[in-house]
Amino acid sequence: MGKTWLELAWAGGDFPKFAQLKDKTLVVDVPEGNSWGKTGIRSANTLFQFPEYSTNKAVQLKFGIDPQQTTGFVYAIIPDNWDANKEWRSHIIRLQVNKEDNGETATASLWIEKKKLMSGSFPMEQLSEIVVNIQSDKVVLVKNRNHNIILQGKITSNTNLYRYGYKVSAMTHAKEENSAVKLALKSIEMQDINYQKENDFSLISSKTGKTVLFDGELFGHNWQQYVKAKTEFDTVAKLENGALRVDVPAESSYANVGIESTQPLIWLDQFGKATRRELVFDFIPELTSGFAIALSIKKQNFILKWFKNHESDSGTVQVYLSDNMQLINTYHSTYKPVWELQTSTLSPHQVKFLISPNGITVSSDAFPTHTQQWERLYEHAGYNIRVFSFPETPNKPVQMALKKITLENKVLQSAKKPRFKQGVEALPVNVFFNGTQHESWDINLGIYRKVQK
Repeated sequence: MGKTWLELAWAGGDFPKFAQLKDKTLVVDVPEGNSWGKTGIRSANTLFQFPEYSTNKAVQLKFGIDPQQTTGFVYAIIPDNWDANKEWRSHIIRLQVNKEDNGETATASLWIEKKKLMSGSFPMEQLSEIVVNIQSDKVVLVKNRNHNIILQGKITSNTNLYRYGYKVSAMTHAKEENSAVKLALKSIEMQDINYQKENDFSLISSKTGKTVLFDGELFGHNWQQYVKAKTEFDTVAKLENGALRVDVPAESSYANVGIESTQPLIWLDQFGKATRRELVFDFIPELTSGFAIALSIKKQNFILKWFKNHESDSGTVQVYLSDNMQLINTYHSTYKPVWELQTSTLSPHQVKFLISPNGITVSSDAFPTHTQQWERLYEHAGYNIRVFSFPETPNKPVQMALKKITLENKVLQSAKKPRFKQGVEALPVNVFFNGTQHESWDINLGIYRKVQK
C-alpha cells in the first residue's frame, strides 16, 4: 500500500482475503456472513489540520468510485489520536452510502460525532464522485459529481478541533449485518479551497439594499430543519434543484415540515416612520399545496397561511396573530384569523411582507394587498423566520417547494430620539474613564487599571 495508506479491516473485514488492487482501483468484495465487512484503507499519517475559524479556508476531499461495482461504503474523517480502523467510535465526520434494492439509487447519510444530521436517496451514478468540504466555520457540505449539495451539517459540539490533525478512512460497509458488500475505490484527492462565508445579517440591518437569506441550497449557520409532524425531515423533504421540496403524506398530524432560522434574521434598527423593509418568499406553485410563513418574537407570531381547498376549486389565504403555530387550522381551533380571503387554486409564486411602523403589508400574485397592524413590531427588535408546509386540516397530504427568501431594506429612517421634558433636571453623570490617560489610572500590561488611593 506504500507509505501513504495502510490496510483497514474491522467488524468482519479482512483485507488480504477480500481486497485487491486491480487496474488502478481498490476492489473490495465481501461475501455474506462477515458482520459489517469493514475492509478498505486508512491514511498512515495526518492528512490535514482543521482550517482556522477566522479564515475563509476549507479542506476539500474528493472520492471517486465505480458505481457499477459498489454497493456500500463509509468515508470517515478521524482525529489522528484515534484508531482509524474503528471508524464508528472514532469519527468526527462520517459519510455512509448503501445501494438500495432497485440497484439504481442509494441512501446517503451524513453523521457528525455519531449523530445522523441528514440523509437522502440519490441516483447511484451521481455518487460516482463525492466531494466533502470541511469549512473553517464548522459547516460540512457533501456534493455529488454535478457539484450539487446533497447533504450538509454543522459541528456543534465543544470538541477542540484544532488540537489534533485528521486522517481519512475509506471502507466497505454492509447495508445490513452479515450481508454482502462491494466497493471499487478509484481515487481520493485533497486540496485547500476558499469559500464564501455567510453574511452576519445583524450587520446589514442599518444598510439599504437586497440580501438573500435562503438560496434553496444552503442551511449553514442561519437555518435548520423544522418538523411538527408524524414523520422525519429526511423522509419527506430534500434540497433539490435550488429549492426546498416537501411532500408530506396523509396521516402525518399537523404535517408542518420546513425550515426555521437559528437566530433572528430581521432586525428593526432605524425603525422610523418612513422605514420600509420587504421580505420576499419565492415558491414553485405547481409543487405547492399549502404553506405557512411566520415571523416570531418571544413566542408571539405573525403568520400568513395559504392552502388549497380539497372540496372546491379554490384556495384560502389567512393571517393570524398567535402564540401557537400548530393550532392555526380550521379543525377544532380556538385561534381565528384576523384576515381571510378566497384565492385561486394555484399557489402563489411569490409572497411579500412589507414591514413598516404601520404594520405588515402582505401581497402576492395570488391575492390582493392587505395591511395588518401588529403590536409586536418594536424598534431594535429581532425576529425569527419559519416557512413550512401546512395542509388545509391535520392529517391531509401537503406539498411545498420554497426556492428563495430575500430581504430588501428599501428605506431606513432613524426613529425620533427621546426629548427631555422641560423643567426636569438631568441626573448627574460621573465619567470614570474617557479613553485618555488620567491621574486616577495607570497602564499595566496594555490595559488601564484604577489607582488605589
